[in-house]
Amino acid sequence: MFNFKSFVIALASVLLITWSAAAQTTTLKIGYTSAAQILPAMPEFKVKQTEIQSYAKMLEDELKKRQEDIQKKLQDLETKGSTMIPVVIQEREKEIRTLQQGIYEFQQTAEADLQKKEKEALDPLYDKVQKAIDDVAKENGYTLIINGTDGSGASSILYSDPSLDVTNLVLKKMGIEPPKN
Repeated sequence: MFNFKSFVIALASVLLITWSAAAQTTTLKIGYTSAAQILPAMPEFKVKQTEIQSYAKMLEDELKKRQEDIQKKLQDLETKGSTMIPVVIQEREKEIRTLQQGIYEFQQTAEADLQKKEKEALDPLYDKVQKAIDDVAKENGYTLIINGTDGSGASSILYSDPSLDVTNLVLKKMGIEPPKN
């Protein structure tokens, strides 16, 4: 039994030394980029952005039309209400409430549709950016590439050497001329 313990300890020591030596020889190459800077530089992004804005405008126009329709019905009820019989007034009020509920439901559906449209339009662009980042990492031996800024422009990296920024490499990989600094 004593020999077995010695064997396990010796084996663990050998494995630890081997792993430690391997870890010391592995180099870690880290870079960062700004996806928020790359996306707007893509010509197809501008096209997709215009499509999304056009769709949002159509939804907004429809909503405005529905709100104006309710406003007209409210004004009509207000001006002619004194000459209407109670049953007609109740019917018109019910119709207005139904239209208001319809507007609320339309707003909810429109928001979901707009988000879906944005996702459908931008996902292929995100995929293209990710592929370019993957290619740059492989071609240049990067172990890790971090997104330096989020969509709002806030950096999640507190400090980095500017020489680690691979944004221009990614832009060039995508066939986009990087901006002059």
